Amino acid sequence: MKFLGNTDEVTACDCCGRSDLKSTVALETEAGEVVHYGVVCAARALKMPAKEVKAAAKRADDARFEVEQAARRAAAEARAAEWLAFLERHA
Repeated sequence: MKFLGNTDEVTACDCCGRSDLKSTVALETEAGEVVHYGVVCAARALKMPAKEVKAAAKRADDARFEVEQAARRAAAEARAAEWLAFLERHA
C-alpha cells in the first residue's frame, strides 16, 4: 500500500468501521483504491508499529505540501512574467 497522508475529512475507519476519529490515514491499495484507516488498523494491516505509520503518513503529507508549494510558486512566477511583459509593452 502507498501512503497518501493524513486527512481529517474522513473520520471513519474503512477497516473496523470506528467513527468519530480525529483523523485517518489515507492509503492507496495495489488495485488503486483509496482507503482510510485509523492508525491502529493501518499498523495492523501493514504489519508495522503505529509510530512508523504516523511517520510515513507525515512524510506523505510533507511531500504533498512541497508539490503544492512548487505549483503555487510556478503560478506566481507566471503571473509576474505576464505583468512584466505588460509593463514592457506599455512603458
